[in-house]
Amino acid sequence: MISVIMLILNIALFAGLFYFAVKKTGTVELEEIYAKKLALIIDAAKPGMQISFDIKTAFEYAEENKVDIKNAFLINENVVYVKLSNSKGYYYSFFNNANDTTFQLDEENKVLNIKIT
Repeated sequence: MISVIMLILNIALFAGLFYFAVKKTGTVELEEIYAKKLALIIDAAKPGMQISFDIKTAFEYAEENKVDIKNAFLINENVVYVKLSNSKGYYYSFFNNANDTTFQLDEENKVLNIKIT
């Protein structure tokens, strides 16, 4: 009888672990992913480059959380800020000395255009 109970508890434990391992990425994780990817792109970019970055998923999350997508992606000095919810958002530093890097949102195509100067 005890072995049956232990077997059921083990199955429940592993099912719970599996659920958390494959669950859908949340807004907080997505903010972190976008901030880090954008910082890495800017670090690798050369002056004069223009880069288009697909942000369709960010549009969905911002709409779901009732956040203005126009203010979701910001750059200040050498820090990228991403805010897709009503939380504080996520920021990540980059090392490239691209002080005049700008983000321009293309809402029609759901793309973030990055201009490195």
